[in-house]
Amino acid sequence: MQKTLFCDEEIDRTSTENKTKRLLVMDAGERLSNVKVYDSHTQSEHWLSLEEYIKIFRDRTFAGVSFDEHEKIYNCSELAHFLLQKDYSLSQVFHKSQMEEILSYINMSDKFEMIAWSEKMTPAALNLARLPKDVGDCKAIANWISLNNQYDKMKKIKSIEDLEMPEVISIGNDWRAKITNADMNKAQKINYGLIKKHKFIQNYDLCPVMRDIILPQWESMIEKLSEPLLKLWNINGWIDAYKKKKTLANHPEWHKHITQNRNLIRISIRSETTENWNKGDIVIKDWIPEIRGIYSAFNGVFDYHGNLREHPMNEGDIVSNNWLHDHYYRESPHHHKGGVGRAIHYHFVFPNYVANCWEEIHGKNTWPRYSQNYYCEFAEKNRRNNRGSLTSEQNKFLQDQRKMIRKLIRDDVWSKYTQRNL
Repeated sequence: MQKTLFCDEEIDRTSTENKTKRLLVMDAGERLSNVKVYDSHTQSEHWLSLEEYIKIFRDRTFAGVSFDEHEKIYNCSELAHFLLQKDYSLSQVFHKSQMEEILSYINMSDKFEMIAWSEKMTPAALNLARLPKDVGDCKAIANWISLNNQYDKMKKIKSIEDLEMPEVISIGNDWRAKITNADMNKAQKINYGLIKKHKFIQNYDLCPVMRDIILPQWESMIEKLSEPLLKLWNINGWIDAYKKKKTLANHPEWHKHITQNRNLIRISIRSETTENWNKGDIVIKDWIPEIRGIYSAFNGVFDYHGNLREHPMNEGDIVSNNWLHDHYYRESPHHHKGGVGRAIHYHFVFPNYVANCWEEIHGKNTWPRYSQNYYCEFAEKNRRNNRGSLTSEQNKFLQDQRKMIRKLIRDDVWSKYTQRNL
């Protein structure tokens, strides 16, 4: 893995590019059959079909400039985009025959190098160049490599063997895609036993993990969970809601078909009469705690029926903390389809938590929340905040918080059932 290097100094975009070294930085769009290529010599960006991309190396020229004018040509991209196309990733676009053809042209001359960087390097480059994600990422990477002289410090790719996944990674990807994702999707579909239809229906029999494990242990879970997890999952949020009469438990005359855990269900009171509601009606909104985050943690160790998950490689064993760390909440996000559980936790539950933690220290509205837009001068339009909107200090804060949360889930939830520690 490349280490992430952050720097808050602005890039001098008027500086001249290295005349002896030329970078062709490729980015592959999800589910697309074309690629984006940034040329450091002409400082231009091009969208190419896969055949046009391969043709670059066959013809030894690009953007009207021959490769003969440079001592070294670097064909580079995130490693995930060079890996051979598999079902478990949206970002891998090349079949084996296509990559073999590219490598055959690359290996014909010592002038060419095919190099790859870790996806962890992309936020560093975007922060350094002050460019937005998915718009200026290729240019940012080119600047980062040039300014930090990283040409010969990336992973070098010489053969197909350099792009093949280790067997354990492939097994983990299949396990996540076919088993844990499926279980998480089923639980989501029925809203973890509080089913949303024309009116809410409560049926925990359809969600055994909620019926047999999470809800029966609710009180003891509160006592044993660390404070950050209580906050992350809003475990005690019902207390404040109850005081404000915003839980179903405050209104026993309403929705009597909901018989369990009424204190954990948020309601609203209609302020006016409409076609479907009268003023003063009590309307069920959803769960008060972040049930989806809680369930995603338990989904790692329990299958949909509430049984401890079997280890996919060690017959007779249950999943271990090591396995869950490497293959359930996988550190690689969409490039390896990190999984539904990971996506729910890190894209829907965790962002508000880390923003609140930051603002408790630095004050309100000091964190670029994903729900907010900013004006992007580079794109000349409003864009939604994302990871690239963070400063280097904020990105470090996010990484530290995420690392802590992952450890607490292992220590407070997984270890309780696997009885194995990292």
